[in-house]
Amino acid sequence: MPAKKVGRPAVPGTQTTFRFPPEHYDLIRSGADIQATYLSRSHPKGHQFSPSNALWLRGLIDYSYRNRKGIPPDVIKKAMLEVTGGGEEMTSVTLILPEEQRVMLRKYECACQALNWKVDLHRNAAINLMVKTHSRAFNEALRLCPSPQHS
Repeated sequence: MPAKKVGRPAVPGTQTTFRFPPEHYDLIRSGADIQATYLSRSHPKGHQFSPSNALWLRGLIDYSYRNRKGIPPDVIKKAMLEVTGGGEEMTSVTLILPEEQRVMLRKYECACQALNWKVDLHRNAAINLMVKTHSRAFNEALRLCPSPQHS
């Protein structure tokens, strides 16, 4: 019998739209695929989850905030310049952010902004900075998560 697809529970919070350049959107999509595979593998009844950009981004915010001190300041400063430049075609992703994650994103934004006050690091640039500096490590952490043993 094929595995049953299941929905995700509603997330309380504020609906927010972020814009990403193509290379960041590709990282988000591949991360969402990895996360869906992990969730499906670890579900006790073998349910199959479809990729969710929003779920992955919420996970990335948590991961980036917890690991923000692991990125050297010079790497952050360089990446800030790259994520605040515009002009590319952007892809929008809408998600619901719980208040706790909105605060994490804002604290991350402020901590990075303090490294270089000449760069206008706004909320959209801050989440792009997270994608640029933390997505590969976050995806690797998802890949390496052991699947719980089910009886």
